[in-house]
Amino acid sequence: MPTSGPFSALRGGAGPRVRGVDWLATQDDDFQRRPLIKLRDPGVTLAEVLLADGRPESLRRAADLLPRLHDFVTSIHSTRYLIEVLALQALLYEAQGERPEALTALQQAVALAQPGGVIRVFADLGPKMANLLRLLQPRDIAPDYLDRLLAAFPSPRSGLPGPGQSGLIEPLTDRELEVLTLLSERMSNKEIAHALYISPLTVKRHGSNIYQKLAVGNRREAISKANRSAS
Repeated sequence: MPTSGPFSALRGGAGPRVRGVDWLATQDDDFQRRPLIKLRDPGVTLAEVLLADGRPESLRRAADLLPRLHDFVTSIHSTRYLIEVLALQALLYEAQGERPEALTALQQAVALAQPGGVIRVFADLGPKMANLLRLLQPRDIAPDYLDRLLAAFPSPRSGLPGPGQSGLIEPLTDRELEVLTLLSERMSNKEIAHALYISPLTVKRHGSNIYQKLAVGNRREAISKANRSAS
């Protein structure tokens, strides 16, 4: 993860709440006048940070922002961003004590994400998202896909992914799991480098380590083996 930017302020260290609030104070909600970039939309980033901040005023601001984001990404036919907005809406509903609405929004996100095998959008949202995904399991909605999603989250006990690491020559590191997830989303090394704030050469090195640990020779085989291990 990057050492600076909006998310670093909310991921530990001295004064995370203060730095996060400082960043929020510089942001407005007029996301439509900003360019929609491929890997991160400013409005979606703002909604995610508001939810992570968690204070009542931040949740109220997120509640105002997310419906407008939903309408916007729907109007531009962006399935990828619609998945993320629905997932964020699920977290907001849960924070507001509206679990049925949270699970309905999350079910819609999962239905859109399953055909493309999208994982990172959910995994980046942390333990609260993992808890909501587990609540979907009794509904028998895309059970194999839900298992793959949950395998991407750290194990509550060990801090390491549970399913998906058995039978490996050596367990994958957290960074290697991030790279593998993005490889499964058919991102190029350059796109992965941009998303993770590392160099393409570092991505290539992580890829080589992944192939060696999975005992495979290329990206396709790595993804296939990872999917089998997670099922």
